[in-house]
Amino acid sequence: MPINLYPRRVGLVGSDCKPTWRRFDAWHDGEAISRAVRQIDGARFHNKQPGKSVWNQRVRRFQYRCEKHPGEFGSLVERHSEDGAIQYVCPVCMPGSAKGLPEAHVCSATSLSSPDFVRESMVLTGAANHLTEHFAPTAHICDRCQHYAIEARLRNGRTETRCPMCDG
Repeated sequence: MPINLYPRRVGLVGSDCKPTWRRFDAWHDGEAISRAVRQIDGARFHNKQPGKSVWNQRVRRFQYRCEKHPGEFGSLVERHSEDGAIQYVCPVCMPGSAKGLPEAHVCSATSLSSPDFVRESMVLTGAANHLTEHFAPTAHICDRCQHYAIEARLRNGRTETRCPMCDG
C-alpha cells in the first residue's frame, strides 16, 4: 500500500533571527520536523504564524491577513522556492510581487511544548498506547532549546518523554 506524502509547513528561525517557514513533503508533522532537523544544520524552530488568521465569511474559509492591512485586500499569498522555503506576501504592501501567487494555506503552527505536556497529552489521548520501548520523535519541539523533537517511549507501562538535547 503506497504512503501518500503531503506538504507540511514547519516554522524555522532564520539566520537573521526572524521567523521563516519551509515546506516538507511528509506523511505527518513529526516526519516533517525530523526532515528539517536532518536537512538544516542547527535548525531552530518557532511557533509563530505568518499573519493573523481571520475567518472570511464571503469565501467561507480562514485567511492569513497582513498586520498592516487587516482587511480582505491584505489576505496573504504564498511564494514557494525550490528548497521548500515559503515567503508570505501582502498584495497591498508588495503589489507586483503578489501577482499570480496562490492564496496562503492556513494551517497549524509548529508545536513548541514541554516534555511533561507531551507525556500528559499522549496519555490522555491514548497515543501513548502505540509507543514501543524505544524512544521515537514526536511532532512537538522542545520549548526549552527549540532545536529537537521531544521523544517518547513506553517503558514498564509508563510513558516517558525527553528532549535528546536538554535531557540527554
